[in-house]
Amino acid sequence: MGRFLFASASFAMLSSLGVFAPTTSAFSPAVALVQTPASLYMDVLAAAPLVTKMVTGAALAVAGDALAQKCDTSATAYDKRRAASFAIFDMAYRALQHLVYPTIVAHFQGQYLSKAFLPAHAAAPLERTLCSQLGIVPLFYYPVFFSLTAALQGLGFAAGVNRARSMFGSLMQRNLLFWIPAQFVQFRWIPTPLQIPFVSVCGVFWTFVLSVLAGSAVKASKAKTAAAVGESTTCVLPEDQDYEIVDEREFEVVSKEFDEMKILQKLFRALWMRLSFLWVRRQKKRCNGKLHV
Repeated sequence: MGRFLFASASFAMLSSLGVFAPTTSAFSPAVALVQTPASLYMDVLAAAPLVTKMVTGAALAVAGDALAQKCDTSATAYDKRRAASFAIFDMAYRALQHLVYPTIVAHFQGQYLSKAFLPAHAAAPLERTLCSQLGIVPLFYYPVFFSLTAALQGLGFAAGVNRARSMFGSLMQRNLLFWIPAQFVQFRWIPTPLQIPFVSVCGVFWTFVLSVLAGSAVKASKAKTAAAVGESTTCVLPEDQDYEIVDEREFEVVSKEFDEMKILQKLFRALWMRLSFLWVRRQKKRCNGKLHV
């Protein structure tokens, strides 16, 4: 089963990235044979787009979670319920994307950002990306993720809410760092039929991050209720892992989070400077056009 999922995920990744793109060469029958599965995938995608996207997303999500579980040295066995929770969640989210993306594309054509500072070819994908990341992700993606994974892994309502509260902030930061560039590429250059397979491929790496940080709902719940005994200077509770005791005072160790925030700040600062530059250049062109008239 694991080999089948790995093979399916690998093929879907290569197909959506165009590795098996058709050629016109008549001198390579071996290549033609390799192209046949890709053609079959594209035919199935055209015939049943919703189901194909859901299955592709689920297979790649399971692959990402399997990689995360493989890297988890504390895991004793493969967690099938955890993998199933990621597969079911990803199928639901790909179905939502299939239904919502055409509406986003239709309503965000660059008419908002292009009025201020961006050309339409850059404004449209940025508007769609921001709509997805600042609208769909916090309002649907994470609420469904936390509730569904908690329910499928047997976590209670109160524990699930506490898990969501403790993890949402850091996950959202990483989400913006990863998905804003990825979805800009998606909306700018990827053909519409392949957009969801493309984000599913990106989702392998994102599922790995998500699975490492928030994959096991039960483990997160148990960590919150663990106890420890020892001296005040040596005893470390789970909730104290981000703190350091120095001279009987607690100093928060935020180097990792701080580094991520610095990266996020630099990203948005660079984006803001770029947008400001484009706005100034656009205003100069308008002024020059009026002067020539």
